[in-house]
Amino acid sequence: MAEHLRTTRQAIYDMRRRGEGPPSFRFGRRLLFPEQRLVEWIATKIREAA
Repeated sequence: MAEHLRTTRQAIYDMRRRGEGPPSFRFGRRLLFPEQRLVEWIATKIREAA
């Protein structure tokens, strides 16, 4: 996902910790981002920037 957003994994973790990142959940030790929720989050960020 970090590659898709053109950022680092650490930046994603930091956004998540601040409550600014895309919706996610833990599955064991893995941090997962549901694809549809990620697409919606990106669309929202694009609208906010416009």
